[in-house]
Amino acid sequence: MNLFKSDHSKLSGVRTQPRRAALLGFAALAALGSRPSIAAEAGWQTTGALTVRGSYDGNVFLQESGALSGRDSLITTICPEFGASFVGRGGKGFAAYAPEVAWYRDEREEDFVAHRLHHAADGVLGTYSFAFNGSLTVMDGPGESVVYDGVGGAPAVGGFSTRDRRDATVVREHLVFARRGETWVGRAVFGYYDHDFRSNKRALPGYQNHADREDRSWGADLGRRLSDRSTSYVGFRSGSWRHERLFGTGPAYDHDYVRALVSIEGDVAPKVKLTAATGPTWHDYGPHTAQGFRARTTWYMDIKGTYAPTSADALVISVKQFLQPSGSGGGISEDTIATIDWTHVLSKRWVATIGLRAYWCDFESPVVRSDLIKSLSLGLRRSLSERVKVEAGITWDDGDSRVRLTPAREFQRFIGSVSMRTELW
Repeated sequence: MNLFKSDHSKLSGVRTQPRRAALLGFAALAALGSRPSIAAEAGWQTTGALTVRGSYDGNVFLQESGALSGRDSLITTICPEFGASFVGRGGKGFAAYAPEVAWYRDEREEDFVAHRLHHAADGVLGTYSFAFNGSLTVMDGPGESVVYDGVGGAPAVGGFSTRDRRDATVVREHLVFARRGETWVGRAVFGYYDHDFRSNKRALPGYQNHADREDRSWGADLGRRLSDRSTSYVGFRSGSWRHERLFGTGPAYDHDYVRALVSIEGDVAPKVKLTAATGPTWHDYGPHTAQGFRARTTWYMDIKGTYAPTSADALVISVKQFLQPSGSGGGISEDTIATIDWTHVLSKRWVATIGLRAYWCDFESPVVRSDLIKSLSLGLRRSLSERVKVEAGITWDDGDSRVRLTPAREFQRFIGSVSMRTELW
């Protein structure tokens, strides 16, 4: 897994807008890492923690050529966390807030404050149940984007780690209502995703503009219990994407879609948990797609499996494939993300992790872009006490373009990090 995501980027010469007082006063609840545990007994519980991290990014602009190449920086990050949870007779819920404040020693214009909120609730009333979870992220970062002047433009997969530090608001919500019988299960599913890129848009050569996008979906599943711990489903999703036209004239990939799904959830074998959903998706596009674009049926996939061969080991494998309008505007891509994460408990105090990740991004014609980012992460954590943990790790990224003569899209990056987390109460 990518343990230490931090980078920075050079701007077009226009300095970042001043921090917005309203954002600095933003009050929300969010978790940076794992969700706060919910007490087994009924009632309220609060949690508090503080993480301090120092890191080094060896290629903060994700560039091997051009004006942005060869840039590195030390980064200091402070992350306080505050959470509250409640357990009642019919359900439980939690909310947690953790601002992330980052300072870049060598690229001061890339400093940011991230306000993150995570929340969840679930409950049961007889044979009926509900589950709700979501997140809100408000980024108070640079108001100007990046100018990529190399041949090929932006780095592989659009340089999303650089993009995600800039001013933006991201909302994700997921809601499920279900009714369970002895054999059959029915459920309704609702989803919402909105990405509002608030960095300035400029008609400058090489300037990385960002296009707002929104996805709303709903659907239903009918399931049959395979055992006490697993269920198979058939169902559908119906939704709509909204995609911003840059400067009011560029191409956009607004479309409605319908997806057929088959899925399985639960313990499918001893020590193996599986959540898998897959099926075809049919798309109906609006009138503003680029000339030469041809709609096609795509294949959706979301698979996650966990294998725990011993009490000291856990292996998690995931594959996700999906189509989404580009956050940089002007195109739509089919993305595939595959990860392998292994956690091994060395002793009562020591835990080691290894992560592999591959991210393929293939744009639909007429855009000519096909990228791959490969990542390797290593981590080691030591518990100094019940409340204090120290963690060190490294991540190596390799960005590759499968289109000839696009050197600016290819990069290598090394990130090293050391952090200390203290549970305050």
